[in-house]
Amino acid sequence: MRLFTLLMLLGLTATAQAQALVTGRAQSFHYSYEAVLAAANVAAQREYLGFIEDSALSQNWQLQERLDALLKPVVAQAQVLRPKLGTLKWRVLLVHDDAYTVASKPNGLITVSENYLLKRRFTDAELTFVLAHEVAHVASEHVREILSAVPRHYEPGLPISALRAAELLTEVAYMFEDMEPMYRNLELEADIIGLLIVRYLGIPGYRVLSAFDKMAEAEAGYRPVNDHDDALVRKQKLVRALPWLNAEVQLAVIP
Repeated sequence: MRLFTLLMLLGLTATAQAQALVTGRAQSFHYSYEAVLAAANVAAQREYLGFIEDSALSQNWQLQERLDALLKPVVAQAQVLRPKLGTLKWRVLLVHDDAYTVASKPNGLITVSENYLLKRRFTDAELTFVLAHEVAHVASEHVREILSAVPRHYEPGLPISALRAAELLTEVAYMFEDMEPMYRNLELEADIIGLLIVRYLGIPGYRVLSAFDKMAEAEAGYRPVNDHDDALVRKQKLVRALPWLNAEVQLAVIP
């Protein structure tokens, strides 16, 4: 039993197959859920200490309270789709870091750049979608899927822990580039699931599409990251992927 537990924590378990939440897409996991969660906790602690060292923790309590309030119903709805999400300690960490946008970890931590939000001036509906997108990543175990792909791009057959796989993603440039198509597909999936969560909360889908317009305006002239499509491309892909969303948009513009 102790040996099996150790192997799980090291992420050296056998490959598992699964289906993605909502979309039903086939997923392949090299690392166990527990191993990825343990790696996420270590990475989150390292990152938090870095924010403290750089005095990057935000003191914008009003924005923090807004984010906390919007996150609660999103998580509650996501738990309907995947009950085990209720075991995570969900929270939003608001930081001063221009290099950051919004990102989630498998342990329920969502880190948000205050400047990113202030520049885009999202409505509550739009911001709910932004948070739902991040929750969707966690619900769909996208980080586990990404980390599971690392051994195939690094040295096939070489035992690599989940934490080491996460470190390699930031250290080996070609690996990140090789996996860009995968990242973009997962972003679309998170957009789809995030939008469904928002709709379940009673917010019409068309009301959150403007979030992409605000992203595009704020990001005009440069690409903040290469693992995402441009904001307007993401918007177009989402509308194409969900025909009913296009119907909502058409009805919304009819006088």
